[in-house]
Amino acid sequence: MLKVVSPGSAGAESLAVTDVRKEGELVWHSVAGEAPAEGAVVRGELDWDRRHRLMRTHTALHILCGVIWNEWHVPVTGGNMEPLSARMDFEFDPLPEGFAARVEQLVNDAIVRNYPLTCDQPKRLVPFGW
Repeated sequence: MLKVVSPGSAGAESLAVTDVRKEGELVWHSVAGEAPAEGAVVRGELDWDRRHRLMRTHTALHILCGVIWNEWHVPVTGGNMEPLSARMDFEFDPLPEGFAARVEQLVNDAIVRNYPLTCDQPKRLVPFGW
């Protein structure tokens, strides 16, 4: 969410961020509706509930990738992630017999083991002050 504060106004207009992409050192935010005027003051607000759902999904995908790599040595070839919903692509030819049940067992076993999780910031974020 971006809050846009127009010079001389008492309030702020909220605009939903629909996409974020990076081009070189620039970070572009697409918003629903009309973009703020050049020179407008904006302030970003994190949607923590959405971010937390993405973090949980991302962690689950790491577990999935890990168990598939450890069991079959097959890398991820693609995927997509939304809050609490994701798809991962792997190239199996053919798909092993009993694959779904085995993956479910391995993922559940990994979760029960309660491996420690860490959250590290990549060094590339340091120049932005994050």
